Amino acid sequence: MIPEAGMNHLSILTDELFAAYLKCPQKAYLKLTGAVGEPSDYMCLQERSAADYRAAAQQASLQTVEGATVVRDPSAARDAIRRAAALILEPTLTDAGDSCRLDALFGPTARASAAGAGYTPVLFIPHQTVSTDDRLRLAFGASVLARIQDRPPEVGKVIHGRQFKVTRVALPTLTNRVADTVGQIRALAESASPPPLALNRHCVQCEFRRRCREAAVEKDDLSLLRGLSSKDIAGLHRRGIFTVTQYSYTFRPGRLKRVAGKPGGKADHALQALALRERKIYVARRPQLPVTGTRAYLDVEGLPDTGLYYLIGLTVEDSTGRRHLSWWADRAADEPAVWAAFLGAARELGDEFVLYHYGSYETQFLKTMEDRHGGDPDVLARIRSRSVNVLSAIHAQVYFPVYANDLKSVAGSLGFKWSEPGATGLQAIVWRSDWEATGDPAVKDRLLTYNREDCAALDVVTTAVRALGADSPPASPGIGPPVAEIDEIERAAYRKYGQTQFALPEFAGITKCAYFDYQRDKVLCRTNPAVKESLRRKDRCRGRAPRVNRVVDCQDVKVCPLCGSTGLDTHTRYQRCVIDLKPFLGGVKRCVTRYRVVRRRCRTCWRTFLPQDYLALPSKYGWGVYSWAVYASTSLRQTNDAVAESLQELFGIALQSAMVSRLRRIAADRYRATYEGLLSDLRNGPLIHADETRVALKGPTGTGYVWVFASPDTAVYFYSPTRSGANVHETLAGFQGVLVSDFYAVYDGIDCPQQKCLIHLIRDLNDDLLRNPFDEDLKRLAARFTALLQPVIATIDRFGLKQHHLGKHRRDVERYFAAETAENYRSELAGGYRTRLLKYREKLFTFLDHDGVPWNNNNAENAIKLFASRRKVMDGLFTEAGIRDYLLLLSLYQTTRYRNLSFWRFLLSGQSDLAAFATNKR
Repeated sequence: MIPEAGMNHLSILTDELFAAYLKCPQKAYLKLTGAVGEPSDYMCLQERSAADYRAAAQQASLQTVEGATVVRDPSAARDAIRRAAALILEPTLTDAGDSCRLDALFGPTARASAAGAGYTPVLFIPHQTVSTDDRLRLAFGASVLARIQDRPPEVGKVIHGRQFKVTRVALPTLTNRVADTVGQIRALAESASPPPLALNRHCVQCEFRRRCREAAVEKDDLSLLRGLSSKDIAGLHRRGIFTVTQYSYTFRPGRLKRVAGKPGGKADHALQALALRERKIYVARRPQLPVTGTRAYLDVEGLPDTGLYYLIGLTVEDSTGRRHLSWWADRAADEPAVWAAFLGAARELGDEFVLYHYGSYETQFLKTMEDRHGGDPDVLARIRSRSVNVLSAIHAQVYFPVYANDLKSVAGSLGFKWSEPGATGLQAIVWRSDWEATGDPAVKDRLLTYNREDCAALDVVTTAVRALGADSPPASPGIGPPVAEIDEIERAAYRKYGQTQFALPEFAGITKCAYFDYQRDKVLCRTNPAVKESLRRKDRCRGRAPRVNRVVDCQDVKVCPLCGSTGLDTHTRYQRCVIDLKPFLGGVKRCVTRYRVVRRRCRTCWRTFLPQDYLALPSKYGWGVYSWAVYASTSLRQTNDAVAESLQELFGIALQSAMVSRLRRIAADRYRATYEGLLSDLRNGPLIHADETRVALKGPTGTGYVWVFASPDTAVYFYSPTRSGANVHETLAGFQGVLVSDFYAVYDGIDCPQQKCLIHLIRDLNDDLLRNPFDEDLKRLAARFTALLQPVIATIDRFGLKQHHLGKHRRDVERYFAAETAENYRSELAGGYRTRLLKYREKLFTFLDHDGVPWNNNNAENAIKLFASRRKVMDGLFTEAGIRDYLLLLSLYQTTRYRNLSFWRFLLSGQSDLAAFATNKR
């Protein structure tokens, strides 16, 4: 068992503990408690490299003080300092509970010594650059040295890199930071609890990496998300968010949608957490990767300390097949030949290819090698223009269920596996070092395999990202997790009417006691006389039975329907009141009919029975009440509560609001055949307009989508749980007319002639022109498209939508697209519109070749706005079954509007055939 830090007082603070704390407080805590880690291969390599470098740097330092007094690894640094040695190597400085082992101490010159200067602390660092941690370690040693020699050194030195470069460090500027760090380490030692766990960049090489990773995964710690900074995590902690799962519930789709259309931007880590929780790939914005016939995947291995690129891997995929190429450098002198071979392979790819790579390492490689070794300017220019960083297409656009967007994590989430489970970039550096030391061919083969598999992983990721691109709706790439858009994420219903989901069950009971009706009926009536009297008045009104307007005696039965006997006796007398609404000249009135009947019993078979006409009567309400409930809901946009109130106030019919949904459901069942007939007419017709919108639903369903298909005289709405195209394709199966729609990619998969709404295109152009008033390319594109469209609109205004007159514009359209194909815009926005125009070239002017096909989607937009106006009132109040019934009835209402028929009179007529009803009206 590892003792707690607070149980062992820190007697000596060493430079090793100080350096560990700079990397990670958790690492320092584990060292304080005596924990033993598992040094990684890379860490061992670093230690060997540091030892070798110290030995070489010592020899270089000895040459600078040749002939002077040198002390190596003194047992007492104080004595060596008193002896005024010119150079002290590997001194261990100990004073007042602090201990530090420096690489060297340089003695002052005679002149500096006369001026009171002391020894200069020195560190040997094999790296080319000096980090902040290196400076602080030097400053910590200087703080101990200052106490030993009774004077603080002003300057320290760091000898680093292959050329033993000397960097001077101003030590007084670091004094306060060192003192703060020392105080934090001592406080950690005295603390009874460990510091908060937080993974960071150092974890990949730390000896405690497995222990901390397992603890973080068990805690679901926020630091698992690599993109979150310590400042971000601290802010989330202040809000009470400590786990990735908790963080995932903070994602708001609306917040991301405001920036989803803008390139670049900051990634939303809450959506990353949601992708992890739901194990889905979320698409915030469609990634766009160029695609050509030849695709090349590049991966490079190098040594960061020396700057050597020793292995270039290139997987090429074209019409001839797939092949992998690799170039290996045994030493730095071989690097130019490797680069030249790579350029030769790039030249053979031709003029049309895409060079994919992952991350900025290869980008820096291409730039460095061009500056270092040059090459054919034409080949270099092609490589620069055709290289694509796949990671940039993922950033802030596609959210895979991973903690970090490195190639290993993303490809792993898509099912790709490396033959070496522990293969990483750091491990590759270790393998290269082993090969340089031993020349073992097996180690070289391991590196070549690792590089080839990285190219294959890049191919898998690139293919998946292309599948999520703009040419098709997001769909599963075939491997890995399912795919969803942010539109499909259920929105939290804050401050909305309807049923509330409570975090604690007790909240439901407390909230119920605050309902308006509950308080009036149970609480306020006991203290407020006015409320008490109003409740009595309500009870008196509720108890009144409606006055009967007429009495009908149902026809008696004379013969037993079972055995045919005429010997019948009276068994029981029954009566039933049916409340109905009847129209009259200038209005509607209530009509209550009492039906009386006698139940007979057969003397032969002893069965009892009632007349069939009595059994066919409605249970309580006549068809007029059903018609009113449907009419008020669909035409007058009333909620169930409002429909019930109007029936009570206008006709004295007491009806519960829940009963309104039941009446609507019965009416929908009656008109289901009518609805199917309208849909069949649309499928067999020459023209359909299509559009869709979102709807909020009650209960666990959360959200869904309402689609509308319309023609000039018919409109049909239907519900779909998602925005995918499966239900649309099934609904429109067999349609061979012209489909008019917006640019949503689901419609592209329908096999029929299509016309894209040009008004949508004009709106998009107008919005972008207003946002980018100085984009001359976009202005030129918009002006040319407008010049093409204006004469067409003039012809339509004069002659209508007739192919005979519109066909003359087809030649202008062909000339326009020929000119647009040859155009080369510098503006990215204009280039995007050019791509869009050419992509939908065959679907933008279909109306020129048909009679009666509009160039806009106004029919569907008008129908969808009708639903949207009702959604404002009823959003979140429908169940999935309720929305289906409502849309069926709304289809009848909108169709009667298109045909200038009275929806109310159609309902009252009891007919189910709209064509027959229209004929009778004439």
